[in-house]
Amino acid sequence: SNAWVDHFVKEPTEAAAVRARFATTLATGKSYNGLREIVLASGETRWFAYAADPILDRDGKVVAIVGSTQDVTEEHAVQTALALSEERFRMITENMQDIVTLHDPSGRLTYASPSLQRQLGHGFDISTQRMPDNYVHPDDLNRVKRTISQFMADTRPCTTIEYRLRKRDGEYAWLETHCTRVTRGDQTLSHFQALTHDVTDRKAAELALAKRTDELSVTNTLLVEASTRRQELERRVLLSIENALHQVGLELHDDLGQQLTGISLLAKTLENKLTSFPPHAERSTARDAARIAELVNRAINHTRMISHGLSPYLSGEFGLAVALTQLAGDIDSLGVVACVARIDGRVKVSDEIAARSLFRIAQEAANNSLKHSGATLIQISLKTVGDYLQLTIGDDGTRRELPPDQTDIQVRGCKGCKGGKGSNGNEAPHSIRHRCQSIGARVAYRYFAGAGTFVCIRWQQPATGRQGDSQPATISNLADAATQF
Repeated sequence: SNAWVDHFVKEPTEAAAVRARFATTLATGKSYNGLREIVLASGETRWFAYAADPILDRDGKVVAIVGSTQDVTEEHAVQTALALSEERFRMITENMQDIVTLHDPSGRLTYASPSLQRQLGHGFDISTQRMPDNYVHPDDLNRVKRTISQFMADTRPCTTIEYRLRKRDGEYAWLETHCTRVTRGDQTLSHFQALTHDVTDRKAAELALAKRTDELSVTNTLLVEASTRRQELERRVLLSIENALHQVGLELHDDLGQQLTGISLLAKTLENKLTSFPPHAERSTARDAARIAELVNRAINHTRMISHGLSPYLSGEFGLAVALTQLAGDIDSLGVVACVARIDGRVKVSDEIAARSLFRIAQEAANNSLKHSGATLIQISLKTVGDYLQLTIGDDGTRRELPPDQTDIQVRGCKGCKGGKGSNGNEAPHSIRHRCQSIGARVAYRYFAGAGTFVCIRWQQPATGRQGDSQPATISNLADAATQF
């Protein structure tokens, strides 16, 4: 035995322990076996399973020892890894918050982690190996049973169930269970594994979010309804104003215009009568009468222009094109500044309020050019760009600063226009902004150094689709329109 020990065991302490075991066997006659890590002569460490069985004579004395040794290094490594894995799994399952359960192919509960009792306050009935049905919320019970039955019957690898489970204190907790089908190497079913975690806080947050979403939806609906009512009210106010202006325009044209025409005719008649007399005084009086007739004719023309402005011809779908052409002609006839109309006669506007609002915008923009820009040329353009109607008013004047009461902080509806401000910091006039809002139009208002002031309105008729679907009136594409203009 000493030779064997000296051959296989080189570490002195280990060799002494092995010799002591052999000595014990010789002295007592008892078998000896064990598992030891031994450093071989080569310096390699190996694990050996060994046994020492004594051979006794007739008197019961040990006459020999039969020893066997087997190298089990690989088996020991596997067992060590398995033990470590089992220990880790045990630590995880005993300390994790989630609940782990295992079920045999029939659905019987074969294992439940300690977290089941920690989370719910009670375990399961070990005699039936099933969780009692009365733990599940009555509203969820049938759905849970149906889902589990379907999962056990088909071949899906996994399924997830959300349900409420009554805890020991009587409160219900929302649980989410992820069930997995575990198969053997030959793909036959081994068991079911379920991982369950408490989602009560998440469900509470989801319910609160859903409630808040519903409240916001109701609020949004009310806001949309209020906005629609406000817009309709604004349209009615604008229509009332337009009707009043139309009535004033008609009275100017029909009443004052006719009276001035009558005065002009009388003055012309008086002039003719006076010129038939030879005396010098009568001729002078005739010239005065002619002057009166001239002034009255000017007043008639001015009254006619005012009438056109107050009561433009906006009848039918093509009324806006006709009215803008008339506006350009009236401005040009003043002789103060040249006014050119570039009107696409095919442009249709079926909404009368929108047509009148667009005309008033063009009228005010042109009036601002006349008063503040020092321009020599005003251009009014009307055309279609994609689904949009585009109205453009521009001039070649110097930069104009509008009176404070004609400007506003921002122009809503001008997406991308930074509050409706142009590159010069000026803002669209308040009335233009208001009219754009009332009809859902977008406006860009810009000044180009040395090239005048530019106002561009884009409006989409409701029948053509939702506003903003194509070519929104941002500063970039309206600037392109300005360059083309």
